[in-house]
Amino acid sequence: AVGRQLRTASAGNKRPRSVRCGNCDGCTRDDCGSCKNCVDKPKFGGLGQRKQGCVRKICSMPRVAV
Repeated sequence: AVGRQLRTASAGNKRPRSVRCGNCDGCTRDDCGSCKNCVDKPKFGGLGQRKQGCVRKICSMPRVAV
């Protein structure tokens, strides 16, 4: 019973997930090809295991995912 209470209490403390706007300079920027996330992408010869966006693509107007 105690374990269940701890899990439900911590679930309410999560921050909302944000999504890129897709229109700002950061979103429309090309992949750098040199960061750890780009090096893993198949288009740069990686295995594609990380499945993360380029570190330099930082959105200036992120929105909350619904």
